[in-house]
Amino acid sequence: MNNSRSLTWIGWTLTIAVVLFSTIFVIAQRVYENEELNNNRDRMKLKVFDVTNTAFNNLCDIKYASLKEQIKNIKNGKYGAPHINSNPKEQLKYIIKSLNESLCAILSYDDYKLNSDEMYVCIHYNFPGKNEKWFLAECIFEERNISNDELLGADSTFNKLLKSREDLLFYNSKEEARKKRAYVPDSEDQYDEESNLKGSIGCYRIQVIHNNVTCVNAVISFVTYSKRFVIKTIKTL
Repeated sequence: MNNSRSLTWIGWTLTIAVVLFSTIFVIAQRVYENEELNNNRDRMKLKVFDVTNTAFNNLCDIKYASLKEQIKNIKNGKYGAPHINSNPKEQLKYIIKSLNESLCAILSYDDYKLNSDEMYVCIHYNFPGKNEKWFLAECIFEERNISNDELLGADSTFNKLLKSREDLLFYNSKEEARKKRAYVPDSEDQYDEESNLKGSIGCYRIQVIHNNVTCVNAVISFVTYSKRFVIKTIKTL
């Protein structure tokens, strides 16, 4: 951080890298605990590191290209050198895209494949030092229209996570989550022939802390609508 307590581009890059890695690793670790995937756990772990390594390399390439372009413009006199070389909105878009692709790659195994267009990933964040309002980060996907009231509703997965001591709340079955009053269906949801919800839902909580003070709260939500994360029905992780 610099003296104004704003993140430098190095700080942003490291923060994004840590968030990306920790999210993928925690979710993958929980999923691979299921007996259906136990036999392939070693291979799956290698896949986790391969996927995250690729995501990190792409992040660095994008950052390097962006900095080169800024340096070129500064040298040509188009504008002065900025105090912070960072574009958080674009970096958040990239982290959402990387999370989507990485999670789909990790959750695809044997003859089961989860495509990136079959998973929706979003990030909500707030600044507890200012107020309790939650914001939705811009992303590459078509946004689901959900109000703050719905997001924080008593039966939402998001709200259940905020009230939980756990950082990860993960239901392989949305129907199971709904029955436990931990999921509220939306207009995008699909149902089977028995009118049970299809798909899975998960939320992962992250806090950015500086000098023992929480500066940012963030919740990454990852949802499927037609397929589950794991084919076999499993307990809540």
